[in-house]
Amino acid sequence: MGVMPEGNSHSAEAWLSRNLVGPTPAQGTSPADVLNRCFRLSVLPVVLAISAVLVAVMWYREEQLGLITWADRIGYPLLLMVTSVGAVLLKTRPASLRAVMAMVFFAYVIHLLAVYYSEMAGRWLTGNSSSYELTILALWLPLGYVGSFVFFSPRTALLASLGLFAAIAWPQLVLLAVVSDPVARQVAIAILISQPVYIASLWGVGMLKAHTKGMQDLARSMTAAATIDPLTGVANRRAVVQVLERLTQNPQDPVRPLALMLLDVDRFKAINDTHGHAVGDEVLVTLSRQVNAHLRSTDLLGRWGGEEFVIIALDQTPAQAVEMADRLRAVLEATPFPQVGTVTVSIGVTGHIPGERFDTAINRADDALYKAKQQGRNRVEGLFGEA
Repeated sequence: MGVMPEGNSHSAEAWLSRNLVGPTPAQGTSPADVLNRCFRLSVLPVVLAISAVLVAVMWYREEQLGLITWADRIGYPLLLMVTSVGAVLLKTRPASLRAVMAMVFFAYVIHLLAVYYSEMAGRWLTGNSSSYELTILALWLPLGYVGSFVFFSPRTALLASLGLFAAIAWPQLVLLAVVSDPVARQVAIAILISQPVYIASLWGVGMLKAHTKGMQDLARSMTAAATIDPLTGVANRRAVVQVLERLTQNPQDPVRPLALMLLDVDRFKAINDTHGHAVGDEVLVTLSRQVNAHLRSTDLLGRWGGEEFVIIALDQTPAQAVEMADRLRAVLEATPFPQVGTVTVSIGVTGHIPGERFDTAINRADDALYKAKQQGRNRVEGLFGEA
């Protein structure tokens, strides 16, 4: 675990996520997102680059075989340009992610519908259509629906898919009204039935993923509520106990020096009696922020109860722990507290002896804290047992 230089703050929730409950899902994404934004930014440029190559290959092959249509002559250059430019934009301007996804989707749909209407017009005007183009349409049409649910939120994807379906459905409805050929009518009916099935299936998957993301957010919120002190935002007593149990009772973990500090606000009752409990709460919040700002990323600050806090510091010798505690004491003494002025703290320091219960070390730190109080407050006292 790396060490953050002093002066950098860190949140208790982030510390607990790394060291107690494991990493949580990435923040900052809407429950409607099908894929994580970071995943999209890393994978989508590669997908677009490969797509550009495939479009060029299909364009070349159809030209060679004489299968190219007027719709392809418009659609292939458009797709080639959009996929190539999109891949470059995502690498150079990540903020363009939404615009690129929309651009790729609509370019694909425009090409798809151009080929489709070309075939339908040929059938109506001449009574002929290309079996090759119809086969290509049958293969690639579902990808339009898939793309909408990959690129957009479930609601937006549903609207886009229904729009695409409407654009495909109305010529088939016209065909049913004017054509008597049973095979052609059956094909039209199959198209009208199969497309909503694609859309409904993808929408169901999208909603399931959104629900899963929502449950992950709820679980994360519940974890925070169970481990974070609501007033100060630092770890609560329950979380501190869980961390200490893990650090001191797991035989598979290598033995690392572990220092414990109990910090108590001097004459806190007088602050509450003189200025009121709201001011007392502000003192605790300010104190927590100041202490956190001077801890390393490997240290954890927790509220032990009332005006008493505990600090878990890994890889600290007794001398280093006492020096660290005295530095925190001096920082707090020099910190102006609104409506109160100067606030001092007393700190008891101890080290955990490998093999002992964590509460034994906590009791020893409490004895050291009591000694600091008896010696006049605003001081640090260390009490270290022998291994």
